[in-house]
Amino acid sequence: MDATTEAVREFYELFPYPSGAPTLRMGFDARYLLSLSRKERPMGRPIRVLDAGCSRGVGALGCATLQPDIQVLGVDINRVALEEARGEAQRRDLSNIEFAEVDLSTLEGLEVPEGGFDVITSSGVLHHLADPAEGLRLLKGALAPHGVLALMVYSKSGRRETLEISYVVDALVDKNQGLTEQLADARAVVRRLSELPGATDAWKIAAAVDDVEFVDRYLHIQECVYDVPELFDFINQGGLSFLRWMDPPAWRANAQTIGADLAQRASGLDGMQAARLLDSLGHAPGSMEVYLCHPENGLKSMPQATQLAETVFMVHPEIRFHTMQRNMWCATRVEAVAVERRTEEPVIVAPGVARALALVLRDQNEPFQGQAMFEVLIQEGHSAESVARAFLHAIREEWVYCPHMSELLLS
Repeated sequence: MDATTEAVREFYELFPYPSGAPTLRMGFDARYLLSLSRKERPMGRPIRVLDAGCSRGVGALGCATLQPDIQVLGVDINRVALEEARGEAQRRDLSNIEFAEVDLSTLEGLEVPEGGFDVITSSGVLHHLADPAEGLRLLKGALAPHGVLALMVYSKSGRRETLEISYVVDALVDKNQGLTEQLADARAVVRRLSELPGATDAWKIAAAVDDVEFVDRYLHIQECVYDVPELFDFINQGGLSFLRWMDPPAWRANAQTIGADLAQRASGLDGMQAARLLDSLGHAPGSMEVYLCHPENGLKSMPQATQLAETVFMVHPEIRFHTMQRNMWCATRVEAVAVERRTEEPVIVAPGVARALALVLRDQNEPFQGQAMFEVLIQEGHSAESVARAFLHAIREEWVYCPHMSELLLS
């Protein structure tokens, strides 16, 4: 273990991160992630997921809880956090998750299964290594040929205010103290500055977060941040290929970010250009969240209008449907349907075929063929053309996805 990794372990064993209960991170569903790439996984074995840098296991435990038929391995150098994660797995009676102490700068201690891991997640970890690109290269070697790697690293522009506060803390707090003493001193500094006239919301947020979050944000001893070109250089150095952003709409220039007239001009930009534009304007998300794959793999193409009927779909696991209805005497009237994508606010679906489709999808928890959905909606009085348009909209907005044939045969 190198000196940087040793120091990071000591840092996080004092303040295991993150605080809070197990949660569902973006990209928690392994079958959905595998559906994004062209290559299908071999049949005859369970899906194997590696959480590289799991800490207290909040993401790994959420992943294992909702997918009892997959095998999850969470690894970290933080021995305190790993013990807590094991205890939580035992309390939840989870038999499909294990935890191990592994150094991500060398992968010492990691047992890679034959054929590699189908999915690897690494959220907010590699940017704390002395050589993040080497860490990514090592994870590439553990990723199956058909596999998908979900990566989150810090965004330079999205983290600007955090970096500014960290600089002030570095300048005003004695770093020769122990971490606990630094925390108390830094909290006093930030609290004082947050109370000054004209203090921004960033300072008030910094004063309000819990100790674990404060230490991670403002007192960290090793971290890298990336702009868009630097991110893609990092991916290339790791020997992997960009598959897509985890949340593509967050990287689109729109009227809210740059105004309606300029958004119209930006509509012709490709994905990389649009991302660089938002990054340059300071509108990038706080984190760079991407899906990666081996160069020999790539993004699977979506079905065209003429292919919808014979294509098999599944409702996207990160979509939530909200129904507002009125119950009357022997009758129920649906008055509104809203769709909530990931962390976005729910969006009301306009009345008509799109709302009818959303209502049917709301109750669908198994794979289904497009033809079956066409038949249901046509029987309700919608034309085949309008159903096709609504379906294509559902694909673009990721209400549904197309699982691989291997997953359908195993289900």
